[in-house]
Amino acid sequence: MRNKVLIVYIATVAAATVMLKEFYHTKEYGRIKAIRFGIQTMNQSIKSVKKCDLSKDCPLSHYALRIKSGAANAVGPSICFDGDIVMSHGLRNVGPGLNIVQVHGNNGTIKRFDCLDAKDGMPGDTLTDMIEIVPGTIVLVASFDDVSTMMPEESKDILVRLGSTLVKRIKYRDTWVFAGSSGMTSPFEELTPNDEETNKYGGWPAMAEVSGCFPRTL
Repeated sequence: MRNKVLIVYIATVAAATVMLKEFYHTKEYGRIKAIRFGIQTMNQSIKSVKKCDLSKDCPLSHYALRIKSGAANAVGPSICFDGDIVMSHGLRNVGPGLNIVQVHGNNGTIKRFDCLDAKDGMPGDTLTDMIEIVPGTIVLVASFDDVSTMMPEESKDILVRLGSTLVKRIKYRDTWVFAGSSGMTSPFEELTPNDEETNKYGGWPAMAEVSGCFPRTL
């Protein structure tokens, strides 16, 4: 009799132990699963910031860019290349006139950035002094204030050689942005004309802006 009672007791304890282990295992698994789910949910909620605020990442064979012209004669332009703001009103390195960034197209390093200043620049300064047309160099340009008076045909011809199709249409107070390279017809160009019926800032048109993925050059 005692043996039967002992056997029943041992079996009961064993069963309880197994059930307890299963309980803790289930609870722990549920906790781990919940943690993993939380991590997954958190990761899904974190959206990576795209370079130059593009809506998608560029292929490795391209550079992200976004160029904004100035707004009237009050807010300066912005030039972003490969995720870095190179020139902007906030950086205080822009000026009224043509703001220009030149890039080594094969590796994306900045060669030079400067402003062809329409107001305080040296007399006689031209694009020929600033832009060296070298195969493989990417040139980014943003206007600020009125640039029509500082765009002689010689300067416009330089930008045409870099792929511009709109530069010869620039008139008084038009806003203009451009990115190009020697030997191409650039799709990265926008001209917003000064028009009393469509102007956004009194006697000034809206900002011009282009963005996208610019191909690396060799």
